[in-house]
Amino acid sequence: MLSDALYYTRSYSWVFSSLHLVHKQQFFTSISDIKYMKEVIKNNGILLIFPTGVISTCGKGTEPFSATGKFLKMLQADTYVIREHGMYLTNPKWQEGIRTGKPETEIFRLFSAEELKSQTAEDIQKKITEALNFNDYEWQESKMVEYKNGSDIHGLENVLHSCPECNSHFSIENIDNTLTCTKCGFTTRADNYGFLTGSHFKYPSSWESALHNSLKTSIRQDPGFSYSSKVSITRLDKKQRKFVKMEDGTATVTMERIKVKLVSGAEIYNESTSSFPTLPMVPGSYFELQDGKSIFRCFPEEKKDAAYITDIVMCISEIKKGM
Repeated sequence: MLSDALYYTRSYSWVFSSLHLVHKQQFFTSISDIKYMKEVIKNNGILLIFPTGVISTCGKGTEPFSATGKFLKMLQADTYVIREHGMYLTNPKWQEGIRTGKPETEIFRLFSAEELKSQTAEDIQKKITEALNFNDYEWQESKMVEYKNGSDIHGLENVLHSCPECNSHFSIENIDNTLTCTKCGFTTRADNYGFLTGSHFKYPSSWESALHNSLKTSIRQDPGFSYSSKVSITRLDKKQRKFVKMEDGTATVTMERIKVKLVSGAEIYNESTSSFPTLPMVPGSYFELQDGKSIFRCFPEEKKDAAYITDIVMCISEIKKGM
């Protein structure tokens, strides 16, 4: 499975076709997609899916799509898990470039076809969630792999954007490769193993979790929660095989909806926050919105909003699930 955004914007997409990769919108699966995947299994083929849909932001596992258990039970095929450790440390999402390291890969069977028949979709969902879960920093504690440029944390300020010391919003900046709070003066750096020093949190993933917990508390306490961000907008043009510039506009997230309205007043996006557990996103750059037909990339005027709006959507999803 491959995202439409990737398939239609790469000059080498013919390679994807030759490998019989199915391209689709993330978090939206059509009847034809399901038919094709069932046909692969029927013909004794190998079907590779990515149930979490996105790359980890801070080195820990994300929740698989909620229908994964139902999907696997429907297929009733031997199911194997590929779980990687250290890949985030090799190529963190918040920074371009590859770091030399020693990632590891596990491959193991999670279910046989017979086991899927006898288990409920809920039990399957729980087990696949546990099987895919990981934390690269906990793994690193036992491996202590020194990564080339592992201490370089430029870009991490776009994810860990609020101060753990004084709780100031969007106050973290990167000054001389040091995460620095512009309000209270709090600072932290990283070593070549990727661990933070002089901080409340040794793991960036722990800092991120604290931000999410604080955000969930704020959302729960505000019945009329709403957050808006001024954005530049592009839309995927499949014929031109690229994202094309549109008018600027405003993206707004409430407990129930995500909307995008252009400066001219036209509303081009209006979807339920229940439609997806998170958003495709590049920290400090853009977040992506999909509705089954169109794909929009929104580039916030405030760069930290790319990760923050994604955090909001993720937290609302977890609140609705009672997590």
